[in-house]
Amino acid sequence: MTYTDNVNISFGHIEASIPHVSDKAAEVTASIGQIETISRQMVQATDSTKETAEKAVYLSQETSSLTQEQTATAKEISSSTLSLSQLAGELQHTLTAFKMK
Repeated sequence: MTYTDNVNISFGHIEASIPHVSDKAAEVTASIGQIETISRQMVQATDSTKETAEKAVYLSQETSSLTQEQTATAKEISSSTLSLSQLAGELQHTLTAFKMK
């Protein structure tokens, strides 16, 4: 067998392998497409999680602020109630003194 025959045989093997290599390249391309799709879904899920977390933080801050406002209002009501109670006591004392005269 000559060198040319060996070269021809080698090129024949290479040529016969081309469809197999082409099929494998197509499989790799399809797999890469699937990976891209999954990656996009992961990015969307991460973005959605981030938005949800940001909303939760905002709502938590709003709730905290409203709770502080309610606490301040309750203290004002308590203080006003105490003042009214004292005024009522003073009025009662004044009326009692007025009735005695």
